[in-house]
Amino acid sequence: MNKEEYIENVLKHIRNKTFTNAIRNELDAHITDRELFYRDCGYDNDTALQKAIEHMGNADNVGEQMNKLHTNTKAVIISILSLLIYIGGLIFAVIDILNFMVISTDPGEVYLYVFIASFITFASGTLCYTLSLKHRQQSLMTIFGIVNLIGMLSPFTFLAFGYSIAGFIFSFSAAVELPSASYGLIGNPIGFGTDSDLAQALILILTSLFFFVPLISAILSFSAAKELRAQQYGFFNKKRIRHFKRYGILLLTLTIIGAVTLSIETITYKTAIQAESNRIETLEIPDTVKAFEMFDAIELPLSKYDLNSVGSIEKYNESDANEYGYVLTRVYENAHYTVLLWDNDADGIYDEKRIYAAYSSDIKETDLENIKECRTVSEVFKIIPREKINDYSYIITESGYEEELYIYADGENKNYFIAANVYITAENGIITKLVYTPAELE
Repeated sequence: MNKEEYIENVLKHIRNKTFTNAIRNELDAHITDRELFYRDCGYDNDTALQKAIEHMGNADNVGEQMNKLHTNTKAVIISILSLLIYIGGLIFAVIDILNFMVISTDPGEVYLYVFIASFITFASGTLCYTLSLKHRQQSLMTIFGIVNLIGMLSPFTFLAFGYSIAGFIFSFSAAVELPSASYGLIGNPIGFGTDSDLAQALILILTSLFFFVPLISAILSFSAAKELRAQQYGFFNKKRIRHFKRYGILLLTLTIIGAVTLSIETITYKTAIQAESNRIETLEIPDTVKAFEMFDAIELPLSKYDLNSVGSIEKYNESDANEYGYVLTRVYENAHYTVLLWDNDADGIYDEKRIYAAYSSDIKETDLENIKECRTVSEVFKIIPREKINDYSYIITESGYEEELYIYADGENKNYFIAANVYITAENGIITKLVYTPAELE
């Protein structure tokens, strides 16, 4: 058996053909070195070659050992699993595309699960790419490229992940302080807690770059698969492979950074929610009578200098007046009711008072049907007591006063995504507008 025949007998056991050229060169070098050794020992060329081949061992045994050495079954399984998770994440983003798209228009309305799903999808894609490249899994790399091409149908998949990183970097204090947090929502405190226009612009620009992740990953995956295929035939371009490795390092770095930032943001978000829950629990027991006594005792217009006279729990916010052109002040609050004052033109004079309930009443949709024919607010209150109105505002005007009422049929809310509701506006007690919205199913 000559050297070439021996090497080919070994190579036929190698399943990952990407390694065949490297193994061929390795075997050739070993046989050549051993052949030179036997020549130095005094053997002729043919005998030296045969003894060198015999020294290498049985070709079938060597082939099986080399195949095991260059086939990392565990890595292949992890790569396949990560690819399946990646595909699942992309499919989920397509199905729930509206919630993933919100990050591009209103980050404050993005749910926590969107950030987590975006991160998991990105991390699984990173794992699949890096392992496929490291272990020269050409077929997996090709499939990963195809999946990314299809994934371009939902390019919003990774925007939340990018936003969690960019928002944290350029608005660290907002991310760790979480000045406001709504149940289920995390986007508002991240990033847009900063007052800097430049920081907000940088956040949006960097976030938008993640829009192109599927396209970039597809291009580089196909190129990497092509390079791995070329290695089978002895064409090895170290420079190109180095570029593919750098992209893998970039993905891995972003994944680590994202894991750290999103963990901090999630922990502080949960802390803020718990703190708000604890604050509500420490409020006094709901006192309907006291809440409406406070509300009725406020006489409009009211100067910002007279807040103490109505027992307000908050002071007039001058910074809000300068920045937003209006001021909202909490006068009273218990576990269920909040009484507010509005200075709608920031002139230091409150011209609107409002009381709303933070709980669900027992109003039914049939109750709303009965108020459709009402002509005055007093008639509405005869059917539905004022204490059960979800949101009631009283505003003084040049011609008298206006009223706004929001009434929800929360008594049947368990069966609906959005309960049936009525919105009413009135001038001097006379209803001028009544909008009825039926319940929406889940």
